[in-house]
Amino acid sequence: MLAAYDLEFYEGEALARRPPGASWNVRFDQVSPVRSFRWTKGGESVAGWYYAATTGTHVGYESWLERDRLILLDADPKVVGMASQPFWLHWYDGTRKRRHAPDYFVRRAGGRGRVVDVRAGDRIDEAAAESFEVTARACDAVGWEFTRVGVPDPILMANMRWLSRYRRRRCGRRQDIADLLTDVFNEPTPLRAGAVEADDPLVVLPVLFHLLWSGVLVADVAGRLLGSDSLVHTATFVYAGINIEQTTLLSRTRGAQIAGRFTLIPTHPFPYSAEWKSLVAALENTLLLREHTPGTLVALDRHLHDRTGGMIGALSHQVRGAAIDAILSGTEKITRRTLAAVPLDYTAENTSPSAVGDVQ
Repeated sequence: MLAAYDLEFYEGEALARRPPGASWNVRFDQVSPVRSFRWTKGGESVAGWYYAATTGTHVGYESWLERDRLILLDADPKVVGMASQPFWLHWYDGTRKRRHAPDYFVRRAGGRGRVVDVRAGDRIDEAAAESFEVTARACDAVGWEFTRVGVPDPILMANMRWLSRYRRRRCGRRQDIADLLTDVFNEPTPLRAGAVEADDPLVVLPVLFHLLWSGVLVADVAGRLLGSDSLVHTATFVYAGINIEQTTLLSRTRGAQIAGRFTLIPTHPFPYSAEWKSLVAALENTLLLREHTPGTLVALDRHLHDRTGGMIGALSHQVRGAAIDAILSGTEKITRRTLAAVPLDYTAENTSPSAVGDVQ
């Protein structure tokens, strides 16, 4: 399936063209746009550059609708990177050569890629629908997510446009004010009343709006327009990761607030048990390989546990890697040998008891 598509993108200042399977290590969330952004005076659409607080870089857009989507992506704590017009997707539709440049490539916090096309539902013609369908198939084959998004909720968007004015870090530099606000809004409190209680509203409100943008404070931004009587309160987070107390998660404005209310709950690898076996079975049930024999992975659940050390991330990576290799090679099935050919993370490779075992 991957052989049916090509990606054309910038490597530095030069254009490169490769199949998706050979582009797995390209940071598409950092590439330059493959086409320029133009707009015509008096036209319906306006192009420009949006400063993304998430990355500290400017990201292009070709319409107000795309700009609004950038605001929502920038405010999403699960997004860690984004780039506009990241590549041309080339394919042959049986009659002629076609190409399509998706609007955005987004990097999720877990490392997975997501391709985003922005188009209002009533503006999708037959050609656009085909482009989105082909893009979705190509993304699925390479392990990326794909989504086509339209017009966001008007109330949500009005609130997020307002809060985006306070997205820059300079709005949250007053740590003393931020500390006061998190104390004041420890219980749901009207926005204006809480700001007055903390200090002079002229000083407090920019910090308050920055904390709402950052997610340290929360309010109902989808149900009604923000106002003086909007209830605001501190947020509750659950974070999962490796050694997160040693990362930047607990630094800067948001991190300082999280650290003050942070309880560390250590997690451990899965033991080899019925839960592990059901996890392997669930992964195998998602495979869509034509020649794969059902039950193959279930029969190898002990081997998979030994190889991955009981880590669910390593297991997912190994099965996904073997599935991609099966598609690229045309075998369309997973075996113990193809699983063993997938390189795992450093910890799994150096701690698993079967890392140096024989492959059968």
